[in-house]
Amino acid sequence: YGYHSSAYCNPCTPIKLTSGTSSITNAGTLTKVSGSSGTQNVNTTSFVNTGTVSVDSGTLTIGSSGTETDTGTYSMASGATLNFSGGTRTFNAGTSITGLGALQVSNGALNINTGSALTLAGFTISGAATVNHAYDLNIGSLNVTGAGTVATFAGAGGVNLSGASSIEPAGISAATLRIDGGKSLTNTNTGSFTFTGFGEDRHGFAAILSLMNGSNFINAGTVTLRNGTISPGTGGATSSFTNNGILTSAAGPYASAWVNGGNNGYGSGAGGTVSANFTNTGALNSAVGTITLAATGSYTHSGTFDAASGAGITFGAGTNALNAITGSGTIGFANASVTTISGQVNASGLSISGSAIANLNNTATTNALGAITATGGTLNINNTTLSSGITSATLSNAAIVNLNGSATETLTAVSFNAQNYYTNNGYLNNVGVLNIGS
Repeated sequence: YGYHSSAYCNPCTPIKLTSGTSSITNAGTLTKVSGSSGTQNVNTTSFVNTGTVSVDSGTLTIGSSGTETDTGTYSMASGATLNFSGGTRTFNAGTSITGLGALQVSNGALNINTGSALTLAGFTISGAATVNHAYDLNIGSLNVTGAGTVATFAGAGGVNLSGASSIEPAGISAATLRIDGGKSLTNTNTGSFTFTGFGEDRHGFAAILSLMNGSNFINAGTVTLRNGTISPGTGGATSSFTNNGILTSAAGPYASAWVNGGNNGYGSGAGGTVSANFTNTGALNSAVGTITLAATGSYTHSGTFDAASGAGITFGAGTNALNAITGSGTIGFANASVTTISGQVNASGLSISGSAIANLNNTATTNALGAITATGGTLNINNTTLSSGITSATLSNAAIVNLNGSATETLTAVSFNAQNYYTNNGYLNNVGVLNIGS
């Protein structure tokens, strides 16, 4: 089939089932030769490999609808991809995956029963695909992509990422990665994991990591949210996300556009939401957009929190205790969250809403809250010296701001007399020291 080069057709299907059923057993060597950089397809009812399949360049897609068991070797050269499309394939003992290329599963199921951990330089999942594995999968780069893709890792083995991994959309529909069965997904200290979704459209397509049935996500590298969601998924067991590395946000790569007569706008997302049980022992750095913590449990964080100018961090649920928040961004407290910050707070703005309670307990002299907007909840400024740290404040809907204990604040004549600082059906309770004037 040498004439089936990418110059004449891409993709090409040199081996194709035209009617009925067919089966192919490779006990020798099947090679997609170098120089054919396009995609070539092998479409059959059943394909079984007990020999060697080599992909020297481009993509070789093996499409089948049956249930197959392999004991042979698959080899992918650097930059090449072997794609299993459809059916249920099992790698039994004796199966080996070699080379610096990528393995791909697009729809169907892959059962890995090799009897030991498996190392893959690259792994791409698209469509509705499930990977079952009893032993660890060590993956250089994991890419979950495709319109409406739902990729699932199940079984007892862990998944360890060491390179550049991503959950990426296609079209205007985002992708979901599910970690199931109580396993651990670990982004190692050399790994970078990026979640990309669409931002401006009314559908709100986010890139989703779903931790199901007690599964856990451990980050020792860098996780970047560009409209991403890390959720607890389904199942009765408790799932968690532990950040020992860096959790940050960034703007996505997609330009804003309007399609279908202006009915569907989409563009790049930024920031995201963590609704799985979350503990930060590393660094949470919100660089663009807002990172919202929405888990409902109780958490003590020993790591750092920083919101850059124009970015924000919102505590949207649960009980959170942390040391400090730095930067020049905004801080939000929402819903029924309870947040206690024992150390320094620096921000350009602070908002509190719902029935949220925020306790600021720092005694340092460098605290800055910026513009306060309180539409509900209670803000307790306890034993804290602000030193003109409030530039303006708006209180409404029975919101409460308390200056408690030895809390001290000086409001300049400009900020107060110009009515930048006022109450509107809210309450300012001062039992500390409130100096009005220059």
